[in-house]
Amino acid sequence: GALAAAISAPFRPASQQPMGTTCCNGSSEDSPVEKLESASALTMAECSLGQDEPERESAASELNISIVGARGLWPSDWQPGEREPACYCEVTANGDVLLSTAMSESGCEPVWAAAVDVSLAGAALEFAVYRQCHDGRGFLGKAHLETKDYATDGFNGELKLKEAKTDEARIRVK
Repeated sequence: GALAAAISAPFRPASQQPMGTTCCNGSSEDSPVEKLESASALTMAECSLGQDEPERESAASELNISIVGARGLWPSDWQPGEREPACYCEVTANGDVLLSTAMSESGCEPVWAAAVDVSLAGAALEFAVYRQCHDGRGFLGKAHLETKDYATDGFNGELKLKEAKTDEARIRVK
């Protein structure tokens, strides 16, 4: 299956591999991310509540938000063996935290494979990535997903992290 394909494929550095396919130790073992990536993105139409019910008072819809991982968080001069800070991601809408991932010890290209179902009434989503610091948390970048970009057909792709240390910083969400 996927492992055989990974073994027969030519070697590519992790920075050229699709996000979530290579662990920090270079292995390509099956991971929870592969299962998450194989699931199709849900559209708002598929997630809508009460389609067969009478008109609802609220326009809120059930939405599945999945954070797959991130890449390009650290400058290219980072060397293996240097301390790699743990990092996590928070998803907010209207100032409310919807999801906070577990800490990933692979700070260069973290894989979270975290998901949450929320009832949301057309709010923009913000994805912020932080690193664990001795004095709290350090900001690594953020991305916005406007309602118009996911309301009709859902969203499955990468978002550029703004205010990041590198121009290559991206977060993969569904």
